[in-house]
Amino acid sequence: MIDHLFSAALTFCLLAAGTAAVGSLLLSPEPAKHAQVRVVELQRVVIVAHPTGATSVKHPA
Repeated sequence: MIDHLFSAALTFCLLAAGTAAVGSLLLSPEPAKHAQVRVVELQRVVIVAHPTGATSVKHPA
């Protein structure tokens, strides 16, 4: 029984904290600063699949 109460209290606290975080971000007087993000592009990969002999699966009855 106590685990259900603890779970409900933890969920409520997480919901309240998330709401407070989003609210403080939306109501802040200065806009959020964007961080410098380093972007890495990987080489293109092409996957080629060849059909095999078994194209259908038979299920035992």
